[in-house]
Amino acid sequence: MYCRRCGSLYVSPRLSDSEAQDIYREEVRWTERDRPVYDASERVTTFERIEHEATRLLGGAGRLLDAGCGAGGFMAYMRDRGWEVQGVDINPLALEMAREKGLDVRMGTLDRLPDHIGEFDLIASQNALTYMADPLGAVGCAARHLRPGGLVVVEDANTDLHVPLGRLSGLLGRSAYRMTVAPYPPRRLYAFSPRGMRLLFRKAGLDPVTVIAAGSRLAGSAAERWTRRLLYTGGEALFRLTGGRRLFSPAMLAFGRAAR
Repeated sequence: MYCRRCGSLYVSPRLSDSEAQDIYREEVRWTERDRPVYDASERVTTFERIEHEATRLLGGAGRLLDAGCGAGGFMAYMRDRGWEVQGVDINPLALEMAREKGLDVRMGTLDRLPDHIGEFDLIASQNALTYMADPLGAVGCAARHLRPGGLVVVEDANTDLHVPLGRLSGLLGRSAYRMTVAPYPPRRLYAFSPRGMRLLFRKAGLDPVTVIAAGSRLAGSAAERWTRRLLYTGGEALFRLTGGRRLFSPAMLAFGRAAR
């Protein structure tokens, strides 16, 4: 379903929390000898953007919680840059791989963080919030675990680009447009627009600070990488031309700040 108010997409009827967890606890997209394959190197440009923007907004490194940490690629990247890192995930195989990197990870989700986990300067949710039955509740839970002035950063696909592409595909006769943001289990339950993400932050009690383009993924053939880079570069150019009002990159990074 499409929300005309904010431009976001969602599955209808909505799933319960237990139904969503049953789907995604065992979901593994790539396998190699019965182990999930997570190549963090292909996402380094997004890691760089998060670290740069978070350091700028916070004034330096701090304490990070990676919610939906997977095998710990982002945690290891941030640890190497002076951050104190901790992670939660619901995939036991991914957690095993993260522990092999010497990372502090445990079973858990963004919407059910225990009180004793403490407070953080930065809580990151990279392509994880979109799989939760109650994204508002999850961001609200994250907000309660932020230090004063701390940040939440959410990476998600950007419906401002993908919805028009889907409509164009339909006009061209491609009825089965398989965009990766199309909400249907087990792919995802929600896909947000920048304005939808800002609205979500405000409802959760956070100040929506900025929305920027995520980094282009360094995966696939040379042609795929070139096409992806062209889409991100063009999206950022339009973002600047519109004075930050419209973002047309395939994926975005939304930052929200807790009250000081």
